[in-house]
Amino acid sequence: MPRNKKFEGDMTEVGHMRTPPFVRLPDINTLFEERSKRFEELAPTSPVKDYIDFMVEFTGAQQFVCNEFSTSDIPTADQVQAQKFVMPPIDRQAIISAPVFEEIANSFFKILGKRKLKGSSLLALEDTQANKAKWQNWASDIIAHKLPQENLAQHIYVTGALQITLALAAAKLDAKKLQPIEGNLCPCCGGTHSASMIVGWPSSEGIRFCSCLYCGSMWRYVRIKCTFCEETKGISFREIDGGPGTILAETCDTCKRYCKQMNHQKDSHFDVFADDIGSLALDLLMKEDGTFKRGAFNPFLAGY
Repeated sequence: MPRNKKFEGDMTEVGHMRTPPFVRLPDINTLFEERSKRFEELAPTSPVKDYIDFMVEFTGAQQFVCNEFSTSDIPTADQVQAQKFVMPPIDRQAIISAPVFEEIANSFFKILGKRKLKGSSLLALEDTQANKAKWQNWASDIIAHKLPQENLAQHIYVTGALQITLALAAAKLDAKKLQPIEGNLCPCCGGTHSASMIVGWPSSEGIRFCSCLYCGSMWRYVRIKCTFCEETKGISFREIDGGPGTILAETCDTCKRYCKQMNHQKDSHFDVFADDIGSLALDLLMKEDGTFKRGAFNPFLAGY
């Protein structure tokens, strides 16, 4: 069973610096490469090694395509207008309707097809390529958190293309003009977070940032506070018995959901996206316990 940790007192503001940047935009030159390297590190000891090996190839292909389209014109809204109406400057639905999304998806699938895929993974990729007319609808499903089981793998491939497109769009924004979005959504694209991390960055030591599943942006968030219902009471932490305390499940008694919280200060190798998938054992233990449900949407964990 997971070990339960209780924290007492006012922990809503923890960190060495009180005015760290609100948003850290994705570095499109390294975002997917760093994920791929982290998956390589996790693979040898992972209980789902084959899947982690697949993610090494998947994220490696994402970086290749990201480099290919780094100067492409990705449509975004006027940041001043977006801020006026407290809306994210990236409209995800508009982006998947733009020709550049299809171009990026087509390139990503071709590059991934040249990687070390086999069996059902390769068959699903070939089926995805053959159904170009469905790419936009599948991307809309992902945005709406819909994962039809009959073509789950195809949706994951389309998610990969969507991540590339949105990361490219987010990288072009002015971080200083971004502001919080209601519901703790990504201030860049309005997407949901997949997990959070206590960072060890020079300007933000000890501060927690949520990480967008879609565009890879990270935004500052109160350390001991539910990332879903925003309650500050009834927050506790659980981890696998004997664990080093580097990846915890932050649980909320109010909404009965949990979000993973990683500590980059304790392990500088962490990548929020890769380690969310790599720490599947914690999700399985939380599922077995049954008290709290995973609140963060991540299609890459849907098969488990």
